[in-house]
Formats: sequence, structure tokens, C-alpha cells
Amino acid sequence: MAASTSAATPVRGSCSTRRPPTPSVSDFVLSHALACAEEVVQANESITLTAMDFKAFLAALDGPVEPNAALAGAFDRHAEQVRQ
Repeated sequence: MAASTSAATPVRGSCSTRRPPTPSVSDFVLSHALACAEEVVQANESITLTAMDFKAFLAALDGPVEPNAALAGAFDRHAEQVRQ
């Protein structure tokens, strides 16, 4: 018994007349939004400081830090929640 190919059976191999599926509107909007978001991140990914600003930034990182009232309160609330 010979096998026959019906119209419902997909044909294997490549066909030069086949086009890739057309993206949906949602796919188009999502890809465009993603591309725009990547541009924004790249444009704002780094900052440029003057030598004086850089020294001030490093001094702020190296200096001792005294917790302010809000941070001290947050520590207290955290300690209380952990005990429960």
C-alpha cells in the first residue's frame, strides 16, 4: 500500500515562496518599546563627574555614616518583626 500525501499533511523542506509569520500588533509594540527602553538605559547608564565632584563622591562613600531617625526607626521595626 503506497503512502499518499494529502493536502492536510505538511510538506517538509524549505519552500522559497514561504514567508516568515507576520508579527502581531502586540509583538510589534513590544519590540518597539523594548528597543526604546534599551536606548534610554544606555543613554543614562553612566554619569560623568568633574574631578572635584568625583573626590566628593569618594569621600562620601569612605566617610562614617550616622543613621538618621528614619533609618534607626526602620532598624527597630525590623528587629521587632524578626523577633515575632
